[in-house]
Amino acid sequence: MKRCIYISHTRNRLAEQDLDDLLLHVWRRNQIEQITGLLLYKSKTFFQVIEGPDENVDRVIDRVFHDPRHFKMKVLSEHPGTRRRFPGWHMGFRRLYTKPIAHESYFSLTRRALEARIPKGAAQELIMLLRSYGEAKLAA
Repeated sequence: MKRCIYISHTRNRLAEQDLDDLLLHVWRRNQIEQITGLLLYKSKTFFQVIEGPDENVDRVIDRVFHDPRHFKMKVLSEHPGTRRRFPGWHMGFRRLYTKPIAHESYFSLTRRALEARIPKGAAQELIMLLRSYGEAKLAA
């Protein structure tokens, strides 16, 4: 199993419907490919943590790298994992500028929701990931 964290940018802010369509497509594909993780989007910037079988994670990263909607993609971290930090999260997502999507497979990234879904001991890792997002955003 592998975990990868990356940041990428879009040239234009995605329209609400375009983002919803993209998320639904990715959520379905992630289920099939056994990919779990977290996706944040704000001001034309994606921050994502993905985890799953090595070859599947590599395929996702390759797809994002070659997707014309993304540019300035930077892998912040890539390492093997012994267990998932986001089990069952085929698409934990939050728009950081508006309310979350009303869809049964998505959930709000509130403290209560995170505590209910993150395995014990993973909270510190999530804090570090979010800090990395902020630092990468400032450097972009």
